[in-house]
Amino acid sequence: TVSASENASFNYSQAGYCADASDPSPLVTGTTGGSFSAPTGLSIGASTGTVDLSSSTLGTYSVTYITPGSCPDTSSVSLAVNALDDASFTYGALSYCVNGTDPSPASVSLPGGSFSSASGLTVNTSTGEIDLSSGTPGAQTVTYQTAGSCPNSSTVSFSLSPADNAAFSYAQASYCANVSDPLPLVSGLSGGSFSSTTGLSLNTSTGGVDLSSSTAGSYSVTYLTAGACPNTSSFSLTVSASENASFNYSQAGYCADASDPSPLVTGTTGGSFSAPTGLSIGASTGTVDLSSSTLGTYSVTYITPGSCPDTSSVSLAVNALDDAAFAYGALSYCVNGTDPS
Repeated sequence: TVSASENASFNYSQAGYCADASDPSPLVTGTTGGSFSAPTGLSIGASTGTVDLSSSTLGTYSVTYITPGSCPDTSSVSLAVNALDDASFTYGALSYCVNGTDPSPASVSLPGGSFSSASGLTVNTSTGEIDLSSGTPGAQTVTYQTAGSCPNSSTVSFSLSPADNAAFSYAQASYCANVSDPLPLVSGLSGGSFSSTTGLSLNTSTGGVDLSSSTAGSYSVTYLTAGACPNTSSFSLTVSASENASFNYSQAGYCADASDPSPLVTGTTGGSFSAPTGLSIGASTGTVDLSSSTLGTYSVTYITPGSCPDTSSVSLAVNALDDAAFAYGALSYCVNGTDPS
């Protein structure tokens, strides 16, 4: 009797599988019911030929099938268990500020994949650049998915910190050059530094403005914090020039019967005059009514009329008339008498 050999033909749908793929089973196109075997490292079901990929060692194996009958046949196919793509990547730091420079990955093991992030953060899917300003402060993650033959993913975690609070202000937006020098109120993070446009005399540590040393004009004062996430804010400040209250009278003193004197205002005109009780003075003109004034020396003050008033004072005296009293020794004389003095 001559019996026909059995047929051990079989195959897998692919010549290689990724280590995380679904476990493959063979298709036996010949005699079924046989057994499978493979070298050490490949985890295979002897009766089914199903390969447990996750339990197998990476590499290429020869899988053999032997039929079960009285005239057994064998055949072998090559099957590879392939490593997952290396999806590792890094950024330059583990923490960032929302107002910092947007970072891109410092290294990507297998370029060409795509990036993604959880809600609360925007990332460029192609380059991995993070839009920090779009992020919500706190813990954030970015995931990279490879596009190779065995796609894989990895995730990088980092912290996102809010920008320092740089809020500050001055009590007023405008100051006259002759008032007390103002200091700012920092309502945010203290300890930073101040700067301004040219012309404003500014203390960079305290933010105090030396008004009298500043040029009149409008300025932008900027405050820079010195915290973990430095931030800036600005305040618009105007310095107005003081008015000039210079004036004088032509003399320092006048006789009580002299013509009433008026001042010469060499500074800002239109202001008002005042003096202590006893000197009769026109408030708007500064003219002194000498005959109505009490004898004495007075301080006359002039104040300018504008938004940045200035004052100055001059001394003015109202002097008594000379004492012209005189007398002779008698009230009558003879024409031939002795000449009297």
